[in-house]
Amino acid sequence: GRNRRFQAVVQGKFKKGLLVSDVITGHEFDRPLKRLPRSWIMNAGTSLIRRLSPGVQINLIQDRPQAMSILAATAQAVNVSTSETEPAITDNIIEENCEQFGGDFVNRTPSLSRRKKLLSIPENASKYKFDTEKVYTFDFYQHLLAVDSYSLDLGFTKISLAPSLDGQPIQFLAKTTDQGYLWSFQIWHTDLVKTD
Repeated sequence: GRNRRFQAVVQGKFKKGLLVSDVITGHEFDRPLKRLPRSWIMNAGTSLIRRLSPGVQINLIQDRPQAMSILAATAQAVNVSTSETEPAITDNIIEENCEQFGGDFVNRTPSLSRRKKLLSIPENASKYKFDTEKVYTFDFYQHLLAVDSYSLDLGFTKISLAPSLDGQPIQFLAKTTDQGYLWSFQIWHTDLVKTD
């Protein structure tokens, strides 16, 4: 089975057509991060994230830190369907189906790795479009973020997120590269609001 510490499914139609390369997801913060782990831990974590999402842009040491990547390359499953055939979002597993994107996805066996590899490169992703007629279902799940303890579990170490975030929540978001938000949910934890 799939190891899921965190899962979120979003389904709907786009209000306007957008290039796949212009829709991104990730985390962004208004203030610098504090108490970042040692550089070798940061490098290992960044390397792991880049393996999971090759086109990711990570800038954690700046005034407004962020980590962003192309939405369609980041989701663990993408299903493009019609209103009559859309998957139930309450199902535990959303089946990969990108054939209606056209191009390299037509008449091919659905493949998560093929989609991620192809769409993580902005030049490739710009050849595909989210239109206003189809229903898009994005399934995000992963095993690194433990929301209950607000920590990142890298396997060889666990990193508490609250001390570094300086009271800022992580997000589950999607936006366009021109900063228009499609959705943004903040994920809070009591450790973020504790007083010293």
